[in-house]
Amino acid sequence: MTDFNNKNNELQFEPALANNFSAAEDSSIGNVYNPSNSRVPSNFDTDTFIKLNPVCPDPDAGYQTLSDYLANELSERTILYLSNLCTARHVSLDKKYWKRYTQRILETEAADKALVISSPAGSGKSTWMLSFLLALMDVMKEHPELDRSLVGVVVVLQKVEDLNALADRLNKDCTSEQPAMVSLQGWTDSGWRRGLCCNPSVDNYEACLRQQCPYAEKCPILRFPEAAKTAPIVGMTQERFYQLREQGLDSVLYRQCPDGQEHPRRYILFDEKFQMASVTAVSADTINEASSAFSALIQKLDLPDQRVCGLQQRLDRTVRRLFQQLRYELRRDTDDGSEDILVGVLSLTEDMKREYGDYLQFRDFMAQRGKRYLNCPLADILLVLDHLFQGGQCLFTKTEGFTIYYIQPPRIQFGNSLSIIFDATAQVDEDYQPVQQLSTLLNDAPERTKRSVELTRYNHDAFNVSKSAMNSAWKLPLLVQKISKIISSTNENDKVFVCTYKDYSAVLAKELKAVMPPDEYQKILLMADRGEDTLPYFNGVNGSNAFQEATHVILVGYPRLPLSAYLALACAAYGMSAIETELETCLSQKDKVTQNDLWQLPSVQKYMAHHLAARMEQDIYRCAQRRPDFQGEIHVHLFYPPRFACQLLIKRLPGVTLIDENQEPANLLQLKRRYRSYQGGTTSYGRLETFLSEWDGEEISVIQLREQLGISAAVWKDLMKDNDIKTLMKRYGVVPVGRGANRKWTQARDLCA
Repeated sequence: MTDFNNKNNELQFEPALANNFSAAEDSSIGNVYNPSNSRVPSNFDTDTFIKLNPVCPDPDAGYQTLSDYLANELSERTILYLSNLCTARHVSLDKKYWKRYTQRILETEAADKALVISSPAGSGKSTWMLSFLLALMDVMKEHPELDRSLVGVVVVLQKVEDLNALADRLNKDCTSEQPAMVSLQGWTDSGWRRGLCCNPSVDNYEACLRQQCPYAEKCPILRFPEAAKTAPIVGMTQERFYQLREQGLDSVLYRQCPDGQEHPRRYILFDEKFQMASVTAVSADTINEASSAFSALIQKLDLPDQRVCGLQQRLDRTVRRLFQQLRYELRRDTDDGSEDILVGVLSLTEDMKREYGDYLQFRDFMAQRGKRYLNCPLADILLVLDHLFQGGQCLFTKTEGFTIYYIQPPRIQFGNSLSIIFDATAQVDEDYQPVQQLSTLLNDAPERTKRSVELTRYNHDAFNVSKSAMNSAWKLPLLVQKISKIISSTNENDKVFVCTYKDYSAVLAKELKAVMPPDEYQKILLMADRGEDTLPYFNGVNGSNAFQEATHVILVGYPRLPLSAYLALACAAYGMSAIETELETCLSQKDKVTQNDLWQLPSVQKYMAHHLAARMEQDIYRCAQRRPDFQGEIHVHLFYPPRFACQLLIKRLPGVTLIDENQEPANLLQLKRRYRSYQGGTTSYGRLETFLSEWDGEEISVIQLREQLGISAAVWKDLMKDNDIKTLMKRYGVVPVGRGANRKWTQARDLCA
């Protein structure tokens, strides 16, 4: 830190006091530090002096700490806004916690280390961010001379809806010409609902014509990038941040201040952890998407078919051919011929590098003269090929199709701005491994009402709810029965958060509704604004407060990533060499490496366990666990949870009591038999059990029943000897009446009643 920022210079007490003494006087040391009243003017006010003479950081000298006065002013106003918002929203937050963190942020002396704040869900992060930005705007309005020193803030949120809501609040008292905040975005539903799109014929992103639109001159969306240059606060989604991170991030990190100069914004706030390592993947799907985007130009830019066909041919000749050549050559010879190498590191051969001239011509046309042709998939392709043609290496996988990954080193610092990352699960997240030296983890927790968590694990493998296991026909009925039983044991006013995969969110809700009493089914919290009942699903409820009334959490599945994604992320976290070493060890022990072997790689296992523990914690915190004033008990139910991930999770939940249920479900064999298929159809056992489960007890002849179910006399005879069938008949109260062709089934009266 320079002398300009020295605390004594900052307060400037010594010169001020020295001016009140005569150099000829024989003053003692004691008088200097504790002068008599006669030595100091009676109207000397230290606070007033500091307010009139705040020492401001110079943005041209890089990141510098704020003066004590300015830091205190922002801190006090932030906490005042926080208190007022808590009162208005009827919530209780730990204000001492947020005051401590506010001061820690404002007193940071350098931007060389990002601040990672592991505030738990429900601690008031969003409320603090709004309070902090409101306080910053107040100070900049009241003290225009400080504008050049504070400069502004970049805010990165997950959802554009949240960005627009924040912009609405901050721009409440601003003119449209001088907004306090600009929310960078393309065409979105959120922006369309706010009237940002002026074209009545456009109702989706693909239909937006950008500069070719007849309303382009007065389109707010197209003016946002220009307005962002001067706005104190610029907001963007994580997706937009990733796009700009590769090139163009300086356009938002620097602000053109009223003095006409561009200065670095003081802070960049991330409301959630972002993907710190830039991982760009190129597969056959990426190339197809780029080609399809060219086809869309026929209508969007009114291009002739011939021109678009020419673009697609150049893409095939320059990119697709090279991609296919790489895929073919990444094989190894075996005794039986050759086989794919499932994972490894690739670089271009010398023969491939000779194609650089053609590639460069194609790249320059697309990236420079043909900017309007440069779609997002094509930009990813060019980024990866640039790296390879420059002699770089990339990870490749063939586990879910041939994919090339370009992994750039993790970054958490950008320009001269201080990065502030809010991440509730930072302590368990392996993505911070390569950036530990570049970050400061703040992990003390706010005061919260003590609560207990009862976590039940259903450990029998019948409750395996992986995506592949969910394909079993009997799995969904088994889960419906178990979930129904769990919910039936809850209290009358309890609410339940059932989270599953997106593909099963509507199906499982429908099945539960069909078998549960209406008053029990109403305990389940559903997704809002859906055409049909839909359960919450993984990746669909991130950051949501809509389920915080739930006291019971049931996770039906785990948000595992594909194997190729875990391989790439493990490389980003632990280094490419870690994967290479583990692969070499694996190959030294066996002739062939399978996908199961790759799942068992130590780095993949470790990364996956930490990833799933963090995700499970985030989903559990959608419930009342996120409410700081909640005093009850939380009940969490996990079906066959991943062992190592569950061990990490248990350590993260305060007041947890663990319950293990290991027994086999009572009707498992019957369910498996009922839903077993034969030649693409349901078995005779399954058809009979389905009939019994839906039977109203009305008398029916055996012959009629056999014909109805399509069961031959011989198969029926064998079924009647089956002990499982006898058990089913007893359970459903079947009473056979008569003999031979006159035999009928009726139901016991007590069951009918």
